[in-house]
Amino acid sequence: MHFQVVPYRQSFQSGLEALCCETGFLGRPIDRVFKDTRLFSKYLTGYYLSVEPDLAFVALDPNGVVIGYIVGSVRRWRYRLYRATRLPGFVVAVLGKIMLGRYDKDSLRFCLWLCLKGWREIPKVPLHGAHFHFNVQEAYRNAGVAKVLLEQFLKEVAKRGEDVVYGQMLTFETRRRAELFRRLGWKVFDRTTVSKYSTFLQRRIYLTTICRSIKEQGTRVRLLPRISAHSLTGFGKEGRLSS
Repeated sequence: MHFQVVPYRQSFQSGLEALCCETGFLGRPIDRVFKDTRLFSKYLTGYYLSVEPDLAFVALDPNGVVIGYIVGSVRRWRYRLYRATRLPGFVVAVLGKIMLGRYDKDSLRFCLWLCLKGWREIPKVPLHGAHFHFNVQEAYRNAGVAKVLLEQFLKEVAKRGEDVVYGQMLTFETRRRAELFRRLGWKVFDRTTVSKYSTFLQRRIYLTTICRSIKEQGTRVRLLPRISAHSLTGFGKEGRLSS
């Protein structure tokens, strides 16, 4: 399948946000569990597209439609400050829509999880390093899009002197285990059980932090398993990188 990867431009914003919502629920549309798709996409991508858009890349199909993207940050404290200062506004917006009766029971359940449990279910992240978040349209997940996006991102962060990069993704008990990631050049740094989708799936799901050293392995990557790498709240507990 033909595609091209280009640096992010503001004209790609609506397509990128649409893809974020299209893949937000384990690679499927997020509106199955949270109907407020606009709020969801703004919460997940707002910082990256407004503060560090030079680290964002998009994959386009032959018609110029966004079929994949990667965003990230090398400014760890700026990222945390941005999220912390905007969290109250997010909470107010959610509470207002709840009071107006605009959320169904699944959306309400998602909001309750985010406020009461989400922040406790975030795994540790490396003390230093760049982080990324990416998604790929389902039809293109076997076409090498993720590999090209990751390579572009790693080249860019390497230019800035970063030597560690990490991401977070949802994994399962019998799939995407630590041995698989090690074979692909990544280390499992930490993982926690996530209860967010327990109503919809009768199996245990984890949020897993994976990382790698750019200096040791260069900027070429082997394709990761088909994943949707989401940092669920944008806040990670800090830890030290170990082998």
